[in-house]
Amino acid sequence: MGLLLPVPWSNDEQLAALLKDASPRPNPFTRIRSLLVQLEPLMMKNYADFRGFGLCVQYLERMFWREAVVIEQAAKKPLKREAADLLIQSIAERDRELAEALTKDWDQGRFPNAEAKLEAVYGLEPKDQLLFQWKRATAYSSSLASNPDRFYRLIQTT
Repeated sequence: MGLLLPVPWSNDEQLAALLKDASPRPNPFTRIRSLLVQLEPLMMKNYADFRGFGLCVQYLERMFWREAVVIEQAAKKPLKREAADLLIQSIAERDRELAEALTKDWDQGRFPNAEAKLEAVYGLEPKDQLLFQWKRATAYSSSLASNPDRFYRLIQTT
C-alpha cells in the first residue's frame, strides 16, 4: 500500500468533509522544512535538486497546516467572526505565495502551457497534478477571502 499524497481542499464539499472528520493529521513537515532551511547554506552540489525537494516539503507542510488551522478554528466555541476572517485571509495569502513558487518551478523544468498545468487531465488523478490542484485551492481560498461571510458560515455550520 503506497502513501497517498494529500490534495488541498478546493471546494465547499471538500472543506465540509475535512471539518466533518475533524481530526487533523500530525504535521511532521514543519520540522523537516526548518531543517532544510538550516542546511541550505551548506549545499555545495545538486542545489537544484535540493531546492526541488525543499519545495515538495513546503507543499506538504502547507497542506497539513491549512487543514489543521481550519479544524482548530471551527472547533472554537463560540466561533469568533474576526478570527475566521483573519484565518481565511492568511490561508489565501499563503496559498497564493506557494502557487507562485510552484508555478515558477514548473515553468523552469516543463512546458509553461502544458495541459497538466492548466486543466484536469483524463487519466491522471488529482494527486498527479499537484500544481493544478494547488491553483484550484488558491482560487477557492481567494474567493472565500473576498467573501469572508461565506467562509464563516461554512466553518460554523459544519
